[in-house]
Amino acid sequence: MFVDRTDHLRSQVYDVLRRERVLILAAIDVDSVSACKIFQSLLCSDGIQYSLVPVSGRQSLKQAFQEHAEQARHVVLVNCGATISVVDELDASEETHFYIFDSHRPFDLYNVYSDKVHLIKSPDEDLDFPQPEEVFSDPEEDDIDSDEEVADSYEDSLGDGDDDEVGEPQAKRRAVSMKRKAQLRREKRVWEQKRADILFKYFEFYYHSTASSLIMLELAHHMSKDNNDLVWWAIVGLTEQLLYQRIDRERYVTDAAQLQERFVLRLNNPSTSSVHTLRIQFDQELRLALYRHWSIYDSMLHSEYTSVNFKVWTQHGQKLLHEFLANMGLPLVQSKQKFVAMDKDIRNSVKVWMEELSPKYRLDDMMYGSFVAQFGYQHKFSAADVVYSLTGLLENTDGQSAYSMNFFKAIDSLSRSNSDVLRKGIALAMEHQLALSQQVRLFMDMNQIISAGSFTYTYIDESSPHHRFFSNTVLLTRLARYLQPTTRKRSQQLPFLLSAPCRSAPETCVVLGVPAARESAHKNYLSRAFEAAVRHMKGTVQIEFDSFEPAVVQMRYEDRPRFFDALTAVLES
Repeated sequence: MFVDRTDHLRSQVYDVLRRERVLILAAIDVDSVSACKIFQSLLCSDGIQYSLVPVSGRQSLKQAFQEHAEQARHVVLVNCGATISVVDELDASEETHFYIFDSHRPFDLYNVYSDKVHLIKSPDEDLDFPQPEEVFSDPEEDDIDSDEEVADSYEDSLGDGDDDEVGEPQAKRRAVSMKRKAQLRREKRVWEQKRADILFKYFEFYYHSTASSLIMLELAHHMSKDNNDLVWWAIVGLTEQLLYQRIDRERYVTDAAQLQERFVLRLNNPSTSSVHTLRIQFDQELRLALYRHWSIYDSMLHSEYTSVNFKVWTQHGQKLLHEFLANMGLPLVQSKQKFVAMDKDIRNSVKVWMEELSPKYRLDDMMYGSFVAQFGYQHKFSAADVVYSLTGLLENTDGQSAYSMNFFKAIDSLSRSNSDVLRKGIALAMEHQLALSQQVRLFMDMNQIISAGSFTYTYIDESSPHHRFFSNTVLLTRLARYLQPTTRKRSQQLPFLLSAPCRSAPETCVVLGVPAARESAHKNYLSRAFEAAVRHMKGTVQIEFDSFEPAVVQMRYEDRPRFFDALTAVLES
């Protein structure tokens, strides 16, 4: 069932949760971190006991629920659970209720029509769901079974009697019964075909909707507990969706405008601000990764948007980048200095210069509207900086740091007193950005992107110096979207697949797919194609769909060529 009215968030969700201990199971991503931080703030303010467990995939979700199910009858799922039948998958008891804050779509239909599952969504989200009778039951099925039983008993009675007793009226009744059964079977086939068409249309695309952190902020607002900290965390969750292409620009602009009008302007009155308060302001942001903590030159060299447009892995691209900086009036020495060490006048003019010059170099999307937060005189971060920092902390592969520990470090970094942890995340994010650009350069130098007819693909070997960074879904997806526009124009019209070693299981790999560049980047149809390819292989291999993200599978290396062949057959059919 849905909770899609903002005034019901408190009465139907929070007031129910506050009566008992709450179990929170959260996916490991930036929006989940932001949403959990907001929810933690609300629970702590009311003294509500809770357990927070990060989960990395479906198996992790099942294991976490089984370990903690006896402690709580109310389970909150953050960015996980919406696309699977949670009651069946988790084998939950009748007393367990699930409250799902998840941006993944489409919703599983068993969740939609279950009274044990409460799906929290934005009221402005318009979804077209099949009716229960269209997908769950055939109204004539019982009649068919009944007719078959009558026919069987009738034939048995005929067998027990004498042939002379079988008269013409009985023969007519038998003929009518057979015709009725044939008609019902035809109607059942029609219903099943209609059902298949409805389900195919409903589940055709996987995509993301409103960030869970924004829904949590709405809950805080209706409890009159919203403040600048909570607003900032929600901004970070929304910004992740834009940077990692989970929503389109139009949706981002709409949500950002609502944040600005309803929260930022109200809570950030310049006349009442002081050095000890958190201040948030709307500002135009460059599509350059971490440039405030790097140098302009390095940021342009390693950011996806500029490096792909300039093709910086070629000699011509390097010259074009230098030409851009020269025409902008930015001395090369200044561009290679750390941003904070640049001349103040130049530093303050960089955005204006880039905005004026970008159209000449076909950098039409160089700027976008975003937010900046400042606490005191030293701590100033853009929303994009925080997203990259949290991603760096979450995807840290150094030592034996577990993903669950990374999750709690990321949550702690959002506190004002832990800005040092946030800066550590920024350092890790720079390392990841370097690994992304260097891996792209390696693919380009070795000409390793292969066309398979209906899709293009490449893979990272274990011998690659950067393979350890790409054993997780977030960075692997970023690399796939980074690589796709570097291919030939014809190849850009095809889906792109990328494979990398799986760190958690030896002799296995992860295969991830992103749709063609000409199609909507935030809607992914390849998940259904992957499932069809597995069916095409007729269960001869073991392929796991464990990720919460679409079109991500795990398999043995030896099965990858057969999977690609099956996927080719599916996409060409």
